[in-house]
Amino acid sequence: MDVNDRVAIHEVMEQQTISIAKAGIHTTLNARCSVLAAANPVLGRFDSKKSVQYNVNLPDTLLTRFDLVFITLDTNVNDYDISNHVLKMHADNNRSNNEDIVSSELFKRFINHTKKIRPALTDDSALLISKSYSKLREYSKGFVIPITPRVLETLIRLSTAHAKLRLSETVDECDVDEALKLFNLLKIILFLELKDQKILL
Repeated sequence: MDVNDRVAIHEVMEQQTISIAKAGIHTTLNARCSVLAAANPVLGRFDSKKSVQYNVNLPDTLLTRFDLVFITLDTNVNDYDISNHVLKMHADNNRSNNEDIVSSELFKRFINHTKKIRPALTDDSALLISKSYSKLREYSKGFVIPITPRVLETLIRLSTAHAKLRLSETVDECDVDEALKLFNLLKIILFLELKDQKILL
């Protein structure tokens, strides 16, 4: 990634603003948005013997600002299954029945509605997040990505997002459980050095 692009995305993810200096105009604009990013590995192939930072060529300071980072590995073990799946999708597409599919208009309305909900953490869910974060910190030695207070914020955001999907006014323990499941999946994929160590929350 270009150095200027790194600086720009850093500002967006840290301060939710972006500074512009063009044609004699110097201003700062709001950039309150989600950042969904994709990166190709260095030399076009992920090297499992190297760190994630090396593979995607991003520094810790930027990588840790993403709530979730998933690695997609290209293996030839299931090539036959993959080709079969792709062919089946194309075949089914020609005779698909869209009766059970939610319309894009309804889906947009649902998302817009969830954005207006502001679920509050219950005492039980806050305690569960706190205990889970403490365990993560306890086992964090040797992790590819350091477990910082940002991870605590990530758990809160993921739990809150799940509560919004349920159209709930409170963030309950079930929401925290789902956030932890997602975070555990992330650990399994991301923390390659610890792939044989099972951490239970």
